[in-house]
Amino acid sequence: HVSRYMWTEMLFILFLLLFYIEFERYLQKGRFGSLVLAAVFSALVCTARYAGVTVVAAAALFLLFTKKSILKKITDIAFYGALSVLPMGIWVLRNYMVSGTLLGVRLPSTYTLRQNIDRTLKSVYTWVQPDKLLTQNINGTLLYVLKSFAVLLPLALACAFAVVLVRSLVDYNPLRKLSWERSSGSELSSESERLLPILFFVAYSAIYIVYLIASATLVAFEPINNRYLAPVYLPVLLSLFIAADYLHERIKARINPKLAGFFTYALLALFLIYPALNSAAFTVNNRRIGAGGFASDVWHERDGFIKYMDYSGRYTYYSNCADAVYVLTGIRTYCIPKRSGPYMYGLEQFKAAVSRDENSYIIWFDSGVPPTLYNLEDIAGMYVLEESGSFGYGNVYRIAAPR
Repeated sequence: HVSRYMWTEMLFILFLLLFYIEFERYLQKGRFGSLVLAAVFSALVCTARYAGVTVVAAAALFLLFTKKSILKKITDIAFYGALSVLPMGIWVLRNYMVSGTLLGVRLPSTYTLRQNIDRTLKSVYTWVQPDKLLTQNINGTLLYVLKSFAVLLPLALACAFAVVLVRSLVDYNPLRKLSWERSSGSELSSESERLLPILFFVAYSAIYIVYLIASATLVAFEPINNRYLAPVYLPVLLSLFIAADYLHERIKARINPKLAGFFTYALLALFLIYPALNSAAFTVNNRRIGAGGFASDVWHERDGFIKYMDYSGRYTYYSNCADAVYVLTGIRTYCIPKRSGPYMYGLEQFKAAVSRDENSYIIWFDSGVPPTLYNLEDIAGMYVLEESGSFGYGNVYRIAAPR
């Protein structure tokens, strides 16, 4: 669902993985060049989304546990942190110079902490929730079995790994001290090397989720959904595979290696049936009806308003669905003024723009108006509106003169 849109999450995940590859190399080998590359990829994560600071925070936390002096740890964290946030810092400075705000205009959130936690849990559930398209082609009982297996296997795997890890800690020998980096610069121990990615991805995921919930509770933006949880999905999935590999190696040491391999690969193959069917059904449906949103066939068939628009640039267009008009025509379209919020989106700015522009038009959709926007009756009470066209599910009006 997230991959079909040109959202920033895909770049975020790409740079996150590139960062971790170099960061792990630094923790293993202690090479300064790897830390520089890790910081560069962290900076790219931060330029993709402000939430990239969660990657920087997780890395700084792990740098505290390297086997170095306190002064060297602080130096590494300061260098890495400064290089990581430098591009974003420049952007924030630019924001302040342009708008007088650090991160743009931010309104208070309309969602409570409890609601955001609930939406986060529901978003995680969508990772294993069957697509409704499958119910049209697969027996309900079989689909239930596939879904149950897709949910229960990762849970069983996580529980088994936790049990093994706890037992290892109970049997821990202080003489085999575990650290992220040997002072001699040699490689990590086999045990450390296996646990490091899981511990890092779990720590990062926890920091990211806390950051997301806190942000959504403090300021208003799109409600938390599976898009915003996408940067956590892949790290969690990788952690599960690494845990499976960890358990696989332990099983091989106790039973016949070939039997252990057959058992592991059989489980993996069974696990992949459900997501493979889900992806196939999703892909086929999107090829048939479009990718979704304004890229769907339904919206492309609703283009009756286009014939009333002019591409010369001598006209200014407003709409209660401005994004749809812009996507389908490429003509810059402004939103109808908002009843409350930032001044730049308010009624006074709208009036000033209308009085400045000679030809202002409203493309009005009958599908409904968000309560945050002025409706057509409100605007008709302020201006004389001349109907210049209709397209079945809406009308085009010219803003003639103020009343």
